[in-house]
Amino acid sequence: MNEDIYSIAKNELGNGEQLLWHGNSNPKFINAESMVQFVFGLVFFSFSIFWTYSANSIGGPSVFALFGIPFICMGLYMLTAPIRIYNDYKRSVYGVTDKRCFIIICKNTKTVKSYPFEEINNIEKKEYSDNTGSIYFAEEITESRRNGRYRTNVKKIGFVRIEDLKKVESLINQFK
Repeated sequence: MNEDIYSIAKNELGNGEQLLWHGNSNPKFINAESMVQFVFGLVFFSFSIFWTYSANSIGGPSVFALFGIPFICMGLYMLTAPIRIYNDYKRSVYGVTDKRCFIIICKNTKTVKSYPFEEINNIEKKEYSDNTGSIYFAEEITESRRNGRYRTNVKKIGFVRIEDLKKVESLINQFK
């Protein structure tokens, strides 16, 4: 992000809205949370390479070797999870105003998600030993259907690994 965090947050304010807090994630810890995916990806990628090499070296049809290519790609995708998650959180800006909480994600395009205090019912917080924490104040619920069964997925939405957890919690509770 070329702009500083304050400028990005300030640009999203509406008329008469006051920015009370702004910040972003401490992304060095996000990497640790993605290590499970990395380890699984390492095993998956290694087996895919082994499969493709073995299928190619036994002299069978090259279709068997080609069959391994999508799995190699999936393994590489899982191996790069820590980097992708790190970049996602590094490009996130969080803000609390006197009317709402918002999350700005600055990638190729800027995405802003707002959560007015009237819609915030429950707050969940996690405090970590390094004096950072996460505070969740919304949920995104999606349903999918597979093999005739419905599955509901709940994704918690909030500020992840922030420095001023207690201050942010106090502000949200004050206005909700």
